[in-house]
Amino acid sequence: SGAERPGPRAKGVSAEWRGQGGDPGEIVGRGGLAKVPDAPALEPLVAEVLVETPDEVAAYRGGKKQLLGFFIGQVMQKPRGTADPQLARKLLQERLGS
Repeated sequence: SGAERPGPRAKGVSAEWRGQGGDPGEIVGRGGLAKVPDAPALEPLVAEVLVETPDEVAAYRGGKKQLLGFFIGQVMQKPRGTADPQLARKLLQERLGS
């Protein structure tokens, strides 16, 4: 089937909600699981990754465009996987000039 299965974070929220009740949105926020919502929140993380990986930035700008996935992964790790990967891709491409 084409339906996505819930990931471990969703299962944890679901288990906590079943066990304690309350607002699932509050559980997500309290657990730091909410998505980084917008470009202004994500831009500093993108900048930080680019500063931390100068060799990869140079290689990317030299033609190794497959490194975009590496940069997205690095940005995703910063807020514990809660960054929006599509937004991270867009911001990285803007910053890297591609």
